[in-house]
Amino acid sequence: AAAAMPWLNLSFCCSGSSKPDFEPLPHAGERTNDLERQPMLPHVALPPPTKPADEGCCTDRCKMICCCVSVALCPLVTLLLYLLIEVLIYLYAHQSFQPWVLQHPDSLVASVFLPPIALLDSIYVGRTDAFLNARETYGNNFAAAGMVWLSSFDDVAKTLTSPQARTYQLGEHPLLYSALPDVERSRNVFLLSLSDEEAGGSGAHAAFRSAFMKTLVTAPEVEKRRNDNTSAALLDRLVKDYTELPHGNMTSEFFSSWERGLVPFIVHYLHYIMFGLDPSDDEMLATLEAFLMGEGQIGHYFWPHGYFMAHDDVIE
Repeated sequence: AAAAMPWLNLSFCCSGSSKPDFEPLPHAGERTNDLERQPMLPHVALPPPTKPADEGCCTDRCKMICCCVSVALCPLVTLLLYLLIEVLIYLYAHQSFQPWVLQHPDSLVASVFLPPIALLDSIYVGRTDAFLNARETYGNNFAAAGMVWLSSFDDVAKTLTSPQARTYQLGEHPLLYSALPDVERSRNVFLLSLSDEEAGGSGAHAAFRSAFMKTLVTAPEVEKRRNDNTSAALLDRLVKDYTELPHGNMTSEFFSSWERGLVPFIVHYLHYIMFGLDPSDDEMLATLEAFLMGEGQIGHYFWPHGYFMAHDDVIE
């Protein structure tokens, strides 16, 4: 083990005595009372005793220590090398690496090096500001978080109106199993994971979508609320906030504030139009806002975010 790592200082192993641990035979002419050690040929001089070749450590205990150090360092060195490669890929080959592995999904390189990069991307790439920056830098369509992102109107429209084979993710985020509804003993009601029948699905997605449209979008009572005074007042407030608040970019107060602007409007307007919830009910709105505003609540369902961003009290 010591020979395999010459850079490792193991001088502490050999701090014992260098005296040989055996007694040499007597030379010719020397007297001894031990007849078993008397040279059989007294007129032939025996060669001087030699010390066994140094094997790096003087005791078995030291050899064991050397081996343990070597075994412990090998995984550490491998891990550090792996992390170094990941950092280099992420910093210098981020955009060229992901299209390649998406074209070779079964390769060893994709299996080993893509998951950490995809996970890091998924933390931020879906934010509006990050997405717009990526679109400006790489074009309408680009690779990120281990998938292809489409942003041109024609590509998005074609994709959404074509049969889709969906996966068990929420956008770019893998989901945390323990935070999801128990579908093993019932049926899958996570609509975003249901594939269209033409793409291999069971037809459940079309049935759920049809029920959603009839109940929450095109129902007569929904149409009535969409054109009444309450919805008009909410729209007027949105216009006023847009006029009074900074709105130059997606990070401006109109788009990012939780008190005024677009975010509270969406919460209040949609829940009134679709469900008939009173937007003047402050207690009800406080519950909705705690559940819907911010990133912590949705992070409850993401892997691995859900382990650190649990919001069971709000969600339940």
